[in-house]
Amino acid sequence: MTTIDKAIALTNKAIGELEPYLNGAKPLREGMTRSQLGTCRAHLETMLEQLRSGKLPPKESRVGGMGRMIADSWPFNEKLGDFLSEAEIAYSKLP
Repeated sequence: MTTIDKAIALTNKAIGELEPYLNGAKPLREGMTRSQLGTCRAHLETMLEQLRSGKLPPKESRVGGMGRMIADSWPFNEKLGDFLSEAEIAYSKLP
């Protein structure tokens, strides 16, 4: 599996883990908002589109910020944050 394939898989996993929160199947935890989750979804979709097309912008122009938002306001034991952060890190480390 290439690093791009891994980043795609992690991004797809993060989207799948995010959906139950967006559709109300899982309750929001303290510090989480629907607006934040919508922003995360938009970032993940942008990441996925760029990964699939093979047209990654320069590192300084890539979408990001989910990790900071998660660290600043979400509970530390929120697994969704782990999935989102893993996807963002894999994406941001690509050349």
